[in-house]
Amino acid sequence: MPFLRDPGATWERPALTTHGRLNHSLRTKRWRYIRYSDDTEELYDHDNDELEWDNLLWGENPNPEHRQVADELAKWLPKVNY
Repeated sequence: MPFLRDPGATWERPALTTHGRLNHSLRTKRWRYIRYSDDTEELYDHDNDELEWDNLLWGENPNPEHRQVADELAKWLPKVNY
């Protein structure tokens, strides 16, 4: 209801999408973080890659700042999965 009453209201956490068991995506205005049931992960920067072509957690020289973003977002993943 807060957003229906005030579309400009702030939101303090990322949006969560779940597909099947243990497959979750978290989305902020800038970032999308995905963790799959096999613990593989993806991180996309929508400011620079809105089509999600470049997974920032893969590669030979990963940027530690991207790991930090992923870890911060991962704190919002569900603790219990049914």
